[in-house]
Amino acid sequence: MSAVFRENEAFGEDPDVPAVDAFYFRLSDKNLYYAQDASSMVVLGAIAITNVESVQESELDTTRCFEIQNAEKDEWSLCAITAEEKDEWMCAINTAIGQPCGEEEEADEESMRHHKRS
Repeated sequence: MSAVFRENEAFGEDPDVPAVDAFYFRLSDKNLYYAQDASSMVVLGAIAITNVESVQESELDTTRCFEIQNAEKDEWSLCAITAEEKDEWMCAINTAIGQPCGEEEEADEESMRHHKRS
């Protein structure tokens, strides 16, 4: 699979665009949209939330980056400014696809409580 990179044409002109591959993302209940910057309402692309199968830590940078994979096995790597922001994005997208954050941990804790009672 070959990687496709999009360059942000606002880089160098807009001080709010920190890198050539930096975009501003918005999440709705249907799509994850991206635009050149926070003030732009021109959608450059979108990932359909109903088609997202997984949201995982990135193998390249687990601190700030994560990966999204859809049913067609297309993958997107997204990076946040901070680790906290990355966690918030992962949680929001997971919640949008019906896998709320903490659900796995809560299930593990419940399993442990049940196991201790047995």
